[in-house]
Amino acid sequence: MVKKHKVIIVLLVLALILTVGAAAFFWLKIEQFEPEVYYYVPPEISFVYASEETAGYGFEEYIKDKIMVERLRLIKEKKSFVDVDLRSMKLVLYEEGEVFKIFDIQSKGKEGSWSETAPGAYFVGDKVLKHFSTIARVWMPYAVQFYGNFFIHGWPYTRSGHDLALGPSGGCIRLLTADAAVVYEFTERGMPVLVFDEKTSSPLSALLSLDGESVPPELSGNSAMVADLVTGEIVLSKEIHSEFFTDVAARGMLALAASEIVSLEKRIIARSWMTEKVKEGVIVYGRSYRLQDLIGLLLERSSQEAALVLSRFVNPEYFLAAMNAKAGAIGMHNTRFVDITGSSQENITTLFDMARMMRYIKDYRGFLFDVSSQWSGKGEDNKETVFKIFETGDRAIFIGIADSENAQADLEKIIVWLGNDLGLK
Repeated sequence: MVKKHKVIIVLLVLALILTVGAAAFFWLKIEQFEPEVYYYVPPEISFVYASEETAGYGFEEYIKDKIMVERLRLIKEKKSFVDVDLRSMKLVLYEEGEVFKIFDIQSKGKEGSWSETAPGAYFVGDKVLKHFSTIARVWMPYAVQFYGNFFIHGWPYTRSGHDLALGPSGGCIRLLTADAAVVYEFTERGMPVLVFDEKTSSPLSALLSLDGESVPPELSGNSAMVADLVTGEIVLSKEIHSEFFTDVAARGMLALAASEIVSLEKRIIARSWMTEKVKEGVIVYGRSYRLQDLIGLLLERSSQEAALVLSRFVNPEYFLAAMNAKAGAIGMHNTRFVDITGSSQENITTLFDMARMMRYIKDYRGFLFDVSSQWSGKGEDNKETVFKIFETGDRAIFIGIADSENAQADLEKIIVWLGNDLGLK
């Protein structure tokens, strides 16, 4: 009997050791777990909407006026909200219209990078006590989502517990952890978050004086536009407010919207069912693609297959809603998208609207021009459309040609007309 009891004790001890070992093993796995997190924010509360009465050309002025008006309204109505100024690097908590707390912002997204912090009027989405960033592969304490993959959070640290060094964030608004804890407790889902930024540049002289001596070239395109995206100056105007169809406008807007609401490093495996009846031979089924890979195929090769695969990061309906919301956000009043590939002729835009989109990209998503500075596509009756960006010195020149018999020839005529002094090639 004693021997039997000893055997039972030994078995219990072994079971205890195995249990403790298994618990330690799984606890280690939990600590090292890197979750793939995607937070859905409905487009209708994710973007700033422009009104039809918005006057003037240029996104910066609209954002400035919009946020100033919104701030004054919230204060007047004694609302609680979060006010972020990326110029002064201050975050202010307003409680019932009164300043409650002011914090120093420690870092923001690097200007001109894939992860530049996007300005706008947003709302608090998810709140995560300890959020794992799949972009930086770090933990972010007291994370408050305000737009897509953008959060207000405390000081990030690695899985081993080491704090990150001071430097630009991945697009989030980074605070000291103690300050972030206050923001976390103060905020609630749906609370307004105003994020203001303003691009500044040295005053520039007029790009070109059309005084009768400089005659624009004869073009085959029904619409044509040349504009300085820095100053907003329109140099050449031919039916710039006339609506037209072009497939490339939808693909460009899809690239812009996707770059703001999905992690650029996020991967997806391409499946044949994703591309439906489109068979270009661009996408290799079974291959893993990052979002930025698909954006490259979208802009450089005008691939509908890439658009369809990209849309499966969430679903096509969500991206279509985001595209139309973004168009409204930057004052593209005469633009409408009905499908993500741009194949439907019910997708319409104007050159004036496209210039607004290009100006926003220049200021806040310039890496899209690094992928491709010239976007070409087809319009009605198989006519050609081309959008070209030249960045030279302090200027960013937009040339748009729509519904052309020979868009490339029209583009070359405009470049010659502008002259070699701008360095256009």
